[in-house]
Formats: sequence, C-alpha cells, structure tokens
Amino acid sequence: MVETTICLDDKLMEEAQRLAAETGRSLDALLDNVLRDAVQRSKQAEQETVKPFPTFKLGQPPAGLDMNNNEAVRDFLDAEEPGKY
Repeated sequence: MVETTICLDDKLMEEAQRLAAETGRSLDALLDNVLRDAVQRSKQAEQETVKPFPTFKLGQPPAGLDMNNNEAVRDFLDAEEPGKY
C-alpha cells in the first residue's frame, strides 16, 4: 500500500466519512473502492467504440413511386399491401 495525502472539500470529506460509517468500511477502503471503480469505468470508456449505423441494400423504389413526394412515400409505407402500388 502507498500512503499519500489528498485535499478534499470539507463537505465531501464529511459525506465520505458518513458513507464509510454507514457501510461499515474504513474511509481508506471506501476511497480505494471509489477510485478503483473510477479507473475501471475510464478504461471501459476508452475500449468502447462507436458502432456504425446499420444500412441495408433494398434495391430501387417501386416503379411509379415518386421518392420526392413525401405524401406518396408515406402512403406507400402505410399501405397494407406495399407491393400493390
């Protein structure tokens, strides 16, 4: 174990001492757990990658459907028989 000195806000120190007492741990154990969790979350955040948004190749729109006409596209998508346009 390494001993070190840290400066904490008075209110934060009081809350940490209260939490340690409530959970039956020493302040050292509480701070050790909190720091360990923070380091682990930081490592996990570094490892997370942005996943690409899925795309699909669905071919061409049906003949006669004007893709520039929002109402026509909405009607097509809402139709009970989409192939019957």
